[in-house]
This record gives sequence, structure tokens and C-alpha cells, in this order.
Amino acid sequence: MTAAERNERIWIPSDAWLGIEKNPAQDGRLFLLMALVLATVVRVFALGSDSLWIDEFYTWSMCNPGPGHGMWEQIRDMIQGPLHLALVWPLAHGRLDEALIRMPSVVAGIATTPLVWLLGRRIAGERAGRFAALLWALAPFAVWYGREARGYGLAMFFATAATLQWLRMAQGRVRVAGAVGYGLLSALAVLSNFSAVFLIVGHGLATIVCFLPRERSAWFNWGLAFLVAAAICSPWLLRSLGIHAMERLAPGADTGAPLRGETTFTPLGYPFAFLTFFFGYSLGPSLAELHRPDRIELVRQWLPLIAPAGLIAAFAVLAGFWRLRGRRTAFLLILLLLPCGLLTVLALQNIKTFNPRYLAAAQPLALITAAAGIAAMSRLCGRITGTLLVGLMIYSLFAGWSDPRYHKEDSRAAAETIAARGLPAEPILVPDLTDLFALYYHGPGRIVDFWNDGVIADPAAAQAALARRIGEAEGCWLVRSERSLQDPHDLLAPALLDRGRIVASEDYSGLRVLRWRRSAVPVFPIPAAAEPVGTGGEPVADRPR
Repeated sequence: MTAAERNERIWIPSDAWLGIEKNPAQDGRLFLLMALVLATVVRVFALGSDSLWIDEFYTWSMCNPGPGHGMWEQIRDMIQGPLHLALVWPLAHGRLDEALIRMPSVVAGIATTPLVWLLGRRIAGERAGRFAALLWALAPFAVWYGREARGYGLAMFFATAATLQWLRMAQGRVRVAGAVGYGLLSALAVLSNFSAVFLIVGHGLATIVCFLPRERSAWFNWGLAFLVAAAICSPWLLRSLGIHAMERLAPGADTGAPLRGETTFTPLGYPFAFLTFFFGYSLGPSLAELHRPDRIELVRQWLPLIAPAGLIAAFAVLAGFWRLRGRRTAFLLILLLLPCGLLTVLALQNIKTFNPRYLAAAQPLALITAAAGIAAMSRLCGRITGTLLVGLMIYSLFAGWSDPRYHKEDSRAAAETIAARGLPAEPILVPDLTDLFALYYHGPGRIVDFWNDGVIADPAAAQAALARRIGEAEGCWLVRSERSLQDPHDLLAPALLDRGRIVASEDYSGLRVLRWRRSAVPVFPIPAAAEPVGTGGEPVADRPR
């Protein structure tokens, strides 16, 4: 028996080990096909119905930089996903098609399904691989980034492929071809989104801790694998080190002025990231609500739902660790916790925010661990846990589609409304989404930005900002985002009331559009469903000036 065969016996449990009878008719292919169909449906459904949102607009703007700027120049300067930009460029350059610009992420999300199946099988057996593929197909987090024109979906695809190749190397003989293949896949993951580097570092640590090479040739080939990845990524990695000021990480270094003010890191980010990996952003408070001052109270109100959901997911994951044990549990812990730890360091240094999307490359491993736990449970317990987990995922998916609270900002609908009803003399005040709004606006009004004002922190600042922008105009529009960074305390709307009356208010996904007049004469009827309401809850028509 060769060393590779012994490793296979140690690391790849048979179906009998899991208590499953062999049945050639159920070899997983039909189940995988079902998972692929589900993954395709939930990612393609109404793909172009939503307008681009702010992160996607960044991708579109990089593909349309203006005269004198070419594709290679943009790819060279793009540190947050040059590979994704290269794939999107021919789809977005010179055109605006929301479904088309999201297609690379859609294809990557669907193609990751068989990789999750293969990786799950290799770690925990056939049954775990099947259930992992099902979880991946329906996981709202994976669906979110599998429908978004950013590089996270592509990074998850290549990171999963790189992890599969890494595990094959760790369990068998490390050959030059395999090392080069791993280096290429790792580089493609990092070039899809820089945050994938956290997982690649985890591969290196797990190799030393769990699969320490004993032969000199193995050391050479492992070094070659990581050298290939570093060499391919080096132009963008070196540029990133300069932009992100990595010297802040040196002990005792003078950090100077923080990049984004004081750190926003909180330990609550850990349970939030864990829940998000399984249930996305549509189970509990919305992202907009989590930016509100009363977010802790909102979380308490949602505890009857999110606490059981979290316990079910945690039970499955802990069962997976318990059943796998040994080195399999060790390398899974490293690959899941090291990225989290590295991101925590960056967040504490205020180089990056602690956001689950920066851990996306490790998310398939969390699903595989949960699938391993469910596969190892007794038949009844496994069915109950798996049904509850999948049911909550489906519930979150439908909530994300049907509940406007979870929708991204609909700049297209807001722009079309103002273009149809606005007057040339009425300025359009857009504090947060100025360029994105301008992409969809084709009306006679003048869009006014707030770029030079900083955060509006008090009523006096709001009044001064309005005075500079409204001037002597008899009317204006205010487009406010629910997740406003420019006006986080919602001070502009009350400041408008001090100068006149708001004669119309309409809500769109993530946006509120207000129309203001100095006089009390409305210029168009206000829909009954959109009766203007002041910030204190009373109708604005009855509120004193």
C-alpha cells in the first residue's frame, strides 16, 4: 500500500463510516444536478430587475473610465479584483445592462456547486458532499454575491478550487504540476478579490501544522506552489501594500491619522458574520437598520428568530468538528478562524472594516463543516437539523426578494420619477449616491453633490449645506439613502422644513425622495400610499416652519 493510499484511507471516510449503505444508483450525480438547477434558478431569477447599487456602480465606472483610459490601465490600477474587472469589461464597457454585468458572478456561483460537492466528499464523505452542495445552492450569502457585479463570487469559486487542490496535495504526493496548479488557482482567487489572501495564508499555516512535509522535494514543491501564487499577484499585492498602509501593523509603529476615523470594530461582528454565512442579510434586521442608533434594540426584537437559527447552524458546525476530529478538524479550524483573525487585526488598525464579505472565500468551508455534522447525526436528528437549516435559508431568500426592507437602493426608480416630474430650475440634492443617481437620471434638473461638506453632524451644518445649494430656488428634491453616510442623523429633511414645506414624499427600495417648495402649493398630487411624514411622525403639512 502506497503512502497516498494510506492517506486516502485516513482522510476520506467511506460511506460505511457514516452509516450509509452503498447504492450505485445514488452516486450523487442526480443530487448534484438538482443542486445545480437550484443554484441556477435562485441566481438568475429577476437578475436585471434591480438597478446597480453603489458597490456595483464602482465596477461599472471602472469599465467606463472616460476618454483616454484603456482596459489594461484600469486592470493594472484595480487592486480589489483585476481578474473580475477583466471579465466584466467587455460586458459593461460602453453599455448599461444590469443582468449582463452580473453574469460573471452568476456563472462563478453556479460553477462553485460541484466544487463544494467534491470538497465536501473529500473531507467528510459522499453524504456530506451532497448536503454541502445543497446548502451552497441555497445559502443566501452565496446567492447575494452570486448575483452581484463584484469579485466576491469569483473569489469563492477559485478559493474553493484552490482548497480542493491544496487538500489533494496534502493527502498525497506533492508534485510539481500540482504545485503550479495550486499556485495558479490561488492567484486567480486573490486577483478576483484581494480578501482571498486570508484563506491562502490559512493554507500555508495548515500545511505546517497538519501536513508537515518530511521529504526535501515536498518542501521544495510546497514552496514553489506559494511562490507561483505570490509571483502572479505581486504587481497588485505591492500596490495594495502602499495604498492600505500596511506599516500600521508593525508593533510600535506611528499609525498617524486613522484612515476612517476611530475603528468601528465590535465583537458583535463575529456572531453577525456566522449568521450571515448561513442566512445572509435578510434574516433579522436589515443592513440599513443595523446602521441605526437603536440597532441593539432591533436585534433584541428579532432574537426569537435569529437566536434559534444561530443555534441550529452552530449545532451542525459543532457536530461536524466533533465527528471529523483530528487533523481534519484542525485544518478546518485554521482555514475558518485564521481569516477571521487577520481581518480582526486589520479592523482594529482601521485598515479594513470587519465585514463578512471579506471572509467570503472561507464561507464554503463553513457550509461543508455543517454538512459533515448533519451527515454524521442519527437519521432522525440529521433530518430535523437539515430541514430546519434549509428551511431557514429558503425563508431568508424569499424575505430578501419580497420584503422591501432588505432591498438594495433603487436609484433607477428614483431617478425616473424625478426626471418625469422635476423642473429645470429645481436642484436635485443627492448626498450619498450622486454618481450612481446621475447614471440613471436623464431629466432637466441639476444634480447637486455634497462631496466637500463632510458628515453633516448638527442642524447648523445642515442649514449651511442647504443654503449653499438651494439659493433662491423655489423648489428642490432631496434623495436620501437609508444607509446615509453623509447625513447619518437625517438632519437635511428637518432643515428643509425650516425653509418651506415638503409637498411630496415617496419611498423606494433603500431610498426616500422628498420634494420641497418654499410655498405651500403642491405641484403634483401626493399618492395616498406615500403621504409625507415628518421625522417626528406627524404629517409635514401640519408641522410648523
